[in-house]
Amino acid sequence: MTSRLAGAAAAAKGRAEKPSPDLGPSPTLDWIPVAKLSVDRRYQRELGDKNRAHINRIVREFSWLFFQPICVAPAATGGGYLVIDGQHRLEAAKKHPLIDKLPCYVVAAPDVQKQAEAFVALNARRIGITRLHRFWAAEASGDATAQRISALCTKAGITIVRSPQRLPPRSTYSTTTFEKLLPLGDAAISAGLKILVEAQGEAEDAFKGCNIAAVVRLVATLGKALDRTALVGVLEALDLDDEIQRARVHRAQHGGTVEAALEKLLRRRYDRLIERAGR
Repeated sequence: MTSRLAGAAAAAKGRAEKPSPDLGPSPTLDWIPVAKLSVDRRYQRELGDKNRAHINRIVREFSWLFFQPICVAPAATGGGYLVIDGQHRLEAAKKHPLIDKLPCYVVAAPDVQKQAEAFVALNARRIGITRLHRFWAAEASGDATAQRISALCTKAGITIVRSPQRLPPRSTYSTTTFEKLLPLGDAAISAGLKILVEAQGEAEDAFKGCNIAAVVRLVATLGKALDRTALVGVLEALDLDDEIQRARVHRAQHGGTVEAALEKLLRRRYDRLIERAGR
């Protein structure tokens, strides 16, 4: 069985690396008047409220620096062009008073079948940008929030990974969790991260978003009453993956979020430890 799987995997890899022998007709690039561009509703999606909100955002933030050429094909009659990919950009251009032409990637798709095939291929093969991708782009662009999060992690000795994966010790991908925690203040976030590092710094997957959120919120809630040694002791004794499972059960029974349930479970353990120690 193992050899057959290995052979199938090798064959699949070979197919994936084999280049296409037929590139098809070469496209052209051109600036085309907006008035000559239209959309074929036989296969294109209808525009709803969310689509129109997206179009309005493009109009408000329009810059050629951020604009991708739209993909079009010559119409069968009338001398115009049908938009295969980029109808939101076209609608935004129609609404913008300073734009009368658009850069277009003109492909040879002579009929609606070929145009629809191109539409499906362009949309199905597109790799979406994740929140983590957006974070790193924002950080590189000098975004204050992203750089604040990056600085907090660096100060605590935590690495923000480039893609979701099983997390090595002292690493995280939960940038959106940090965004939610920022109103608690840098001091609470730093204190919570350092406690988690001290208690679970050598464990894989310890810096998932729910763990970070639960510890930081507990630190913020306790404030000056926090017994740091006690909380480190609580966390050191735990398998955090098991604790997350308990938090999920608690959430299923009582509602709320996993993060809130985990914080509650940690608080119970912390309070019991404080009580036993007579502190």
